[in-house]
Amino acid sequence: MKYYQLGFDTDKFHSFLLEDDIPYKILNDYDGKRLSETWKPIELKLYKTDLTGSVFRLTGHLPIFDEKAVAVTKPIIGDYVEYLPILHHEPELGKMHLVNVTAVLDCLDFNRSRIDYFDDGSIMSVLNFVFDDRQVGATPIFRIKGLELKNLYVSEAFKNVFESSGLTGLVFKI
Repeated sequence: MKYYQLGFDTDKFHSFLLEDDIPYKILNDYDGKRLSETWKPIELKLYKTDLTGSVFRLTGHLPIFDEKAVAVTKPIIGDYVEYLPILHHEPELGKMHLVNVTAVLDCLDFNRSRIDYFDDGSIMSVLNFVFDDRQVGATPIFRIKGLELKNLYVSEAFKNVFESSGLTGLVFKI
């Protein structure tokens, strides 16, 4: 099966930044745990470039979806994410939702992946990801166990739905 690392086209499309009074350490909360029961919408500011997409980036690994992106993707990823409302000062964008990916899979094939380790044995970086298809199954969007604060990954099915619906703002890296 084919999987893609989720990226953002921030050279072309707008992204979001935390407001100045919100500490960046709160981003450590987005590690796959459910947050909806205690969620208080955070306020974000828009970083403008050339285009408004359907999906915006907040830091390296957090997608923010507009209402169309939520409607299109919910049937395929709704069981694997939480759509958490955010606050912003751009009325033309409408309602926006931070997508908290809650599917955390122990799916990295350590024997076939190329991995650099720190001296203490923890993962520094993965140079070449190889996934265990049995662990991923049909999961359309996921985080990797042990690398929860790093990148997000999606299935080819998600990529196809995203691209065929005309949504914009994401890049799918092999």
